[in-house]
Parts: sequence; C-alpha cells; structure tokens
Amino acid sequence: MQQNNFFPINCDANATFGVSSELVQELAAEAGSWGNPSSIHQSGQRARGIVEEAREIVRSTVGAGHRDTVVWTSGATEANNLIIRGFARLARHSVIVTSPFEHPSVIEVARQVGEQSGWSCRLIPARGHELDLDSLGEIVEGAGVISVMLANNETGYIYPIAELVQAVRRIAPGALIHVDAVQGIGRIPVKMADWGVDAVTLSGHKLGAFPGVGAAIIRAGIVVDGELLGGNQESGMRAGTQPVPAIHSLHRALSRFEEMGGVAGRAARMAANRAAFLEGLGPDIGVLTVPPALPTVPNTASIRFPGVSADYLVVAADLHGVLISSGSACSSGTQRPSPVLITAGLSEQEARETIRVSVTDSCDVENFWRAGQIVAECAGRLCRMVKSAQAEKSPFEER
Repeated sequence: MQQNNFFPINCDANATFGVSSELVQELAAEAGSWGNPSSIHQSGQRARGIVEEAREIVRSTVGAGHRDTVVWTSGATEANNLIIRGFARLARHSVIVTSPFEHPSVIEVARQVGEQSGWSCRLIPARGHELDLDSLGEIVEGAGVISVMLANNETGYIYPIAELVQAVRRIAPGALIHVDAVQGIGRIPVKMADWGVDAVTLSGHKLGAFPGVGAAIIRAGIVVDGELLGGNQESGMRAGTQPVPAIHSLHRALSRFEEMGGVAGRAARMAANRAAFLEGLGPDIGVLTVPPALPTVPNTASIRFPGVSADYLVVAADLHGVLISSGSACSSGTQRPSPVLITAGLSEQEARETIRVSVTDSCDVENFWRAGQIVAECAGRLCRMVKSAQAEKSPFEER
C-alpha cells in the first residue's frame, strides 16, 4: 500500500472537518484590517459588520427566527454548558432530562447540575440505537430542562426531534428544550423554529471553519446568565472579545454550502463519498453497527471489524494516509469502550472492534473508494496477525 502522510484522506470529519486552503488565503489577506468589534473606529466597525453578518447566516442555517439570539462561544462545548446551566437557572421545575447517547458536554453538565442543585437528572431509555419515546411520559413529567442531540457523533443516527418535542410539549409544556445540532448541521435540514425548541448549539470546526468558534442560538425573549463575566459582549450572555477571524471563517464555510447546492447538494456528495468508501471496503469486510433501515446523517458509518482492535486499525490506516476514529474524539485515549455503543447493545468486545468513518463533502469520490480499500487491507492484515498469534500460543499459555 502507498504511504501518504502529507495529504491524508479525511474520513474523520466528525472530529474536525478541515479548513480549505482558499479560506485560509482569504482570511490571511483580509484579517489585518480588522479591529476589535467593540471599537467605534473604522477597523472596529468593519469587524463588527463581519460578526453581525455571520449571525444572520447562522440563523438561516439552523432555521431560527429573525429575532432569535446568536451568542458566539469558543465552541459547542461552551455553548452546551451555557445553555444547560442557564436554562437550569430559569426553569420552573427541578428535573433535567437528557439521553444516554449525548456528548459529554451535555450529559456530564446535566449530571453536575443535578448533583449541585439537588435536581433529579433523568435519562430517556434506549431501545437499541433509538430512544424509547413510549417511556417519555414518566421521564419528562415535571421536567424543567430537556437536552437531546439531533444526530449522534459516533453512529450518525438521527433522533426524531420533531416527534420528541411534540410529546414533551403535551406532557411538560413549560420545559425549556435544547438541541445539540453539531453533527446534523450541514448534513440534514435543521428547523429550530418549526420544531419549537428553545435553543440550538453548533460548532464551527465541524463545518469547515477554524476551531475556536461555536454558537448558542436562543429563542427570542430568553436571556441566560453568562458563565464568563467581564464585558457586555453578546447581549451580556458571554463576555470577551469576539474571535473575528474564526467567526468570519464560519460565515464563509456556511456560505460555501449555499454556493454548492445547499444542504441537499452537500448531503448528496457526502452520501456518494460514504458509498464509495463502503464499496472500497468490500462486502466481506466489516459489519455496520447501525441497521440500514434506521436514519443516519449521510456522511457517517459505524463499522465493526470482528477480531480487530479499532485502536490498532486507526493507527494502521493513519500510516497509510487515511483518517478514521475509534469513537468520539472527545473520549479517545480512554481505556473504556464507547458508552454510546454499549448503550446501543454492543458488548464491550464488539465496541472495541468498532470504528467511525465520517467523510467530507469533497468532490473526489475516488479518494474515498481508495480509503475504503486501504482500511480493508489494514483490517485484513491485523486480523491475520491476531490469528497467527493465537495459533502460536502453547497449551500451557492457554491455561
């Protein structure tokens, strides 16, 4: 196999999407003329214009109302913290509800809010990869805050937000509802206003922007207490000078989606790239952990290779220029198997044999077919090594 360390094929886009060289050049040419957005001189006002224009495209991207508030943050982790903690201070009932599939920046914050405030923290029961909506009544009753993701970062499974919100509004009409839409935005339509949710969060570097920028989009009329104190930026909900280059990079990344066919066009390219990867993988290598009948975002596949350590496979593929992951980037390096996969019903061994493939919307389909071939060859070689090692064990060692 040909080694390719300098120009890797990004099949780990859910960890970070990557920034185009064109965007880097554009920002390098312009950034020197931008001042502090809070300054009243011309450079400051140019920066202010960039910040405000970006808010508009974010509202449009998530389907928010024109009066809904866009609060800039350092990323989705900070945005999730801001919303959940802020909503807990506003809520009329002391029950917080989330799901066992959430990102740590949601589920760990929810648990901490429960512990520190004496709240009841409840998890919606799982049924395989799905949420058991039939159990919502007893779980959601009396809820003050509800937080559920739109699409799972490891498996790509899409949760039925519209159906869930309708059920919640019947049972707990006063609950404040937050959706972590990080892995859904730019992959499937996001309809904040139509769904009737109170807040949505996003992350710039999952969309082709620079790391260091995220946003909490909050329904008009709701004001949360900021976690950071200092200046009065972001309507008092997030102090600190806005990172103008990162915000502009998000604006340009979202504009690019529209220039290339919107979400539908992007989803079609992603689906083609994912199909090419699976074709390159071949029919006899790997098992999809999410049944094809279940809805997933078009760029993600969770694949188990029986008898092969996912961590070893990640390293082997990387040596040949293909980026994949063995779970969420935020929990990589830990010794425990993926809680998401365990909750979905996989055994610990099966979870440790599962990789996540998440492709970009690149127009180079052949690259992803080649990536599938490389991963298949790496998996085959690792499997043969394991079998050879097992065959060489002495009877004494086996005891």
